[in-house]
Amino acid sequence: MNSYGLSSMRKVVLLIVLLISATAFGQKSTGQLTIMDANVDPGGIINELPLAPPSTVGSTYIYEDWRSGELTLKNGTKISGYNLRYDLESDGLEIRYQGEIKICPYKMIDMFTISNPESGLEMKFISSKKLNLVSAAGLSNVVQVLSKNQGTLLLKSYSISVKESTYVPALDMGDHENKIQVKFKYYFVMKNEINPLDKRLKKNKDLFSSKYPDIEECVKSKRLKLNNESDEVMLFSYYNSL
Repeated sequence: MNSYGLSSMRKVVLLIVLLISATAFGQKSTGQLTIMDANVDPGGIINELPLAPPSTVGSTYIYEDWRSGELTLKNGTKISGYNLRYDLESDGLEIRYQGEIKICPYKMIDMFTISNPESGLEMKFISSKKLNLVSAAGLSNVVQVLSKNQGTLLLKSYSISVKESTYVPALDMGDHENKIQVKFKYYFVMKNEINPLDKRLKKNKDLFSSKYPDIEECVKSKRLKLNNESDEVMLFSYYNSL
């Protein structure tokens, strides 16, 4: 082979080596190629890729901040001097202990109290099974006792729900995030039976029975709202005074 032929072959080999090197350089560790062609619009390609799944925001705790309190287990053991918070998702009381978080499941709980920094008073929570109700349908496993009077109780039951993302890519409208919401419902307990309180006064007519006219007058005169906790406590107190 003459020198011209060798020179041409060397050029071909060199071109192949350069092509292999360029391909390797343009390849990411994931095995996907980066866009090297200047004629390709990267924004257009990215725009066609699917959106990341919606993130979830919100809290599953009755109160997200840590609060001092005391826990009483079903075996009678009392645990105090630690910060507590209740997680509705795991249905357990979290205890901050020596830099770690311990979880006491609701099945072990008899009752617990946590401080209320706003009022300075303690909030009391008990196991719904402790109430010995005819039926506990609708109640959470742990409920807050808002008021108590001669066998009647005013309870607050908590739950969580997730409001799904409403985002529509085609319209570029709606919420991008799923939202966790802590919800609650009030109950009267009378003669070991639970009675849900409706936000609409007239829906509670059967519950208040013969006392309903007085209750109606109280609500109107004092402008009480049945979705307001302090108003609920006031109404409960008035009901028991009749």
